[in-house]
Amino acid sequence: MAQHRGTIVVLNDTAAIPHYGCKVVMMRIVDVVAAAGFDVKTVSVYSTWRVHTKLIDQAAAVIVNGEGTLHHSAQRAQALVAVAPYCKERGIPVFLINSVWQDNNSEMAHQAEDFLLRFVRESRSEAQFVAAGLTAKTVPDLTLGWDYRSATPLPERSGRVYTDAVGMPATDLLYRLFREDPGSRYVTMTPPRGHRGDYSDQDFERLAAPFNDTFPITLRLRLRQIFKRALLIRGKTKNAVRRMRGHLEMVPLDGFMGALESAELVVTGRFHGVCLCLLTGTPFLALTSNSHKVEGMLEDAGLSHRIVRPADARAVLAHPPEWSEEDAKKAKAFVQKARRGQKAMFDKILAMAKTESS
Repeated sequence: MAQHRGTIVVLNDTAAIPHYGCKVVMMRIVDVVAAAGFDVKTVSVYSTWRVHTKLIDQAAAVIVNGEGTLHHSAQRAQALVAVAPYCKERGIPVFLINSVWQDNNSEMAHQAEDFLLRFVRESRSEAQFVAAGLTAKTVPDLTLGWDYRSATPLPERSGRVYTDAVGMPATDLLYRLFREDPGSRYVTMTPPRGHRGDYSDQDFERLAAPFNDTFPITLRLRLRQIFKRALLIRGKTKNAVRRMRGHLEMVPLDGFMGALESAELVVTGRFHGVCLCLLTGTPFLALTSNSHKVEGMLEDAGLSHRIVRPADARAVLAHPPEWSEEDAKKAKAFVQKARRGQKAMFDKILAMAKTESS
């Protein structure tokens, strides 16, 4: 058993979202950090580090899981990056990992300067950091480092699988394409109730909001979350109807991975849908998303010809591009590159964390 080395706080714990990709990302972070002998405490994507400053002040390090949050100077993005100068002032090692970085303002760039290390998921984000006068290193998404192994012998690939997307317009388009494609499946990337727990076998704590003088901050965040959920009612209702009709499938993670591994083609509007296709060597077409994350990653992988604009999707699907042997080699090489980069990234971060005696 690894020696106890202190506590590392992970911000932007997206596993609170019922989504396969986010849960696999957080599983990877928790597994690696806990295996190195640190206690892991996470702050939910729905909360804020500002209500946990007493713990952060005593932390061996703070890791910010950027994922798809840090773009277009969004309010949540600005709030998350502000932890960097806070930590620097107190001598706490703070790191940005697994992040997009796109079209953020100069104030955010100034605050991001205080991260000891910055790791982004694709070269487009790295280029924007460089343009702001900051260094960053591209390490592909953490899902690609998952040591996934199929539980059963792989079936012969047949049929198409469609997934959902980030926004309802793209999700509705994918659903219509599925309905026009006899024999295909429509599998959402949201697991069913009863299968929305955490994937890591390691012990960690997702911090509850303290009931102290910071409670007004928590109350504002919860009211905002309730409001945002209310805006999603229309989409949730659509999906509920589609599921009742037997059109939409919600399956546990192993069922989703099995769907990918058995498909001759996956059409997805999700960044992590693309990642899991790369991981399993599954032929795919990817719709553009709400930032440059999909385009950036597939440019790095040499697979940008697998990107489809929503307006062109129907025409492309009528004559989809072949998944060539070269495509398969590029996907495999990209996954291997991601794993090497992630090992080096975590080795650096964990070596720079404070020990209990320091």
